[in-house]
Amino acid sequence: MSPKIKIFDVLPYISGTWYEELRNKNYFKTVYLVSGGKEIAWEHGQDLAPHELYEMSVNV
Repeated sequence: MSPKIKIFDVLPYISGTWYEELRNKNYFKTVYLVSGGKEIAWEHGQDLAPHELYEMSVNV
């Protein structure tokens, strides 16, 4: 099976007090993979689950 390339629009998620920090480009760039590479997160605890990333992404 070939890997899929998809794009996830994070803009709808970066509102409210919890995710608003992601609007800072320097902080946003600190994203890292967790859970065996299936989830992304930031150092202050913001994260996106694998099913959200996959289901809410569009194919390239």
